[in-house]
Amino acid sequence: MRRCRGTLSTNLEATEVIRLSEHAESCPVKPHTFYHHQQLAELRRLASEDTRPVMEIYNELASNAYTSSDTAVYFPSWEQARNTMYYIRAKRYQPLLRQASHNSSQAAGSAAHC
Repeated sequence: MRRCRGTLSTNLEATEVIRLSEHAESCPVKPHTFYHHQQLAELRRLASEDTRPVMEIYNELASNAYTSSDTAVYFPSWEQARNTMYYIRAKRYQPLLRQASHNSSQAAGSAAHC
């Protein structure tokens, strides 16, 4: 069985398709998969721009999705969203160990010149 290498690329808002490569015949494009990835992209965007707690952002989007049984089934779980959103938030900050070692070496260097 051939592995599918098909892709569907959209703009950042996921409102239009930019590029579509062929899927294997045994791999149809599934609209619910597209919706799932669209919602994860929206959660990523909100996590990077919004200063509210991650759980609050997720709950707001989830409550909107759960108004319809068609979308509720395919909305990302909290486990999927949590990992995605916290990863995006963590990219904003430098790693603490690297920053701490950099600060201590500067302090040691300045003390030696006194």
